[in-house]
Amino acid sequence: MKGKIVAFAPSSSHDYDEDDTHNRVSSFLQFSTTSPPNIADDGMLRGTENPWANDGDWTRIELEKRWALIKAWEENEKAKADNKAHKELCAVAAWESSKKASLEVKLKQIEEEYEKRKGEYEEKMKNKAAEIHREAEERRAQVEAEKGEGMLKLEEAASNFRSSGYVPHTLRCRLCCCCCCRPC
Repeated sequence: MKGKIVAFAPSSSHDYDEDDTHNRVSSFLQFSTTSPPNIADDGMLRGTENPWANDGDWTRIELEKRWALIKAWEENEKAKADNKAHKELCAVAAWESSKKASLEVKLKQIEEEYEKRKGEYEEKMKNKAAEIHREAEERRAQVEAEKGEGMLKLEEAASNFRSSGYVPHTLRCRLCCCCCCRPC
């Protein structure tokens, strides 16, 4: 079964349309016989399985060109897919690093705010402790002053009792023999 051979190389780079090329490759593969020719890794036809072997060297060369173009197109598409995936992975990595940097900045701000508040609270607590200490000193001084006044009153009363010979009322009950509070 012989068919018409159609070249599908684009005339210029701006005329190249991926979908059109894909359609041409698909139609070419459907146009060929039931099995494709035996193509080696280098894109050349090998063996006797070539259905166009009787058409001459021109047909074989044309088919090798087409298969080379198909292989080049396939490698180009694979490279595009790899480049696209690499670009997207780079974008994800950049997004991740920017988000991490943003979080680090926020964490640093929170830590700074915490340290600022901690310093303010420490200052307040120190001021309160100083106020409590000052108030305690005032109370101690007041107690000492009251103690001094009480001692002066006591010494005055003791000297009055000594000069009069009179025993204080609180001591009478403890010192007397009877239960009455009369002078002995």
